[in-house]
Amino acid sequence: MPSSSVLYEVVLTISPERRQEFLDWLAPHMREMLGFDGFDAADLLINIENDCEITCHYRVRDMAAMQAYLNGPAKTMRADGLNRFGTDFSATRRILTAQ
Repeated sequence: MPSSSVLYEVVLTISPERRQEFLDWLAPHMREMLGFDGFDAADLLINIENDCEITCHYRVRDMAAMQAYLNGPAKTMRADGLNRFGTDFSATRRILTAQ
């Protein structure tokens, strides 16, 4: 990862009953994220010890692109999941940079 790039990590936990529905929604959601300026690549990772814990890694060009996302479309993108899945999922987020 180049030193100026950013890793945006979103860890999602979904109820077992809605897991497949969530995964079906998540794939196009991730493609939409890649449409934002600076969002260059994404990986979907499943916890092998708990397949209801799903991690999305987005590689973002730089902190300016990350900040533009947070200041703009982040609220709408986050609301989409909340509106669809309510209390059946939770999310934590981290923004990481290479040193």
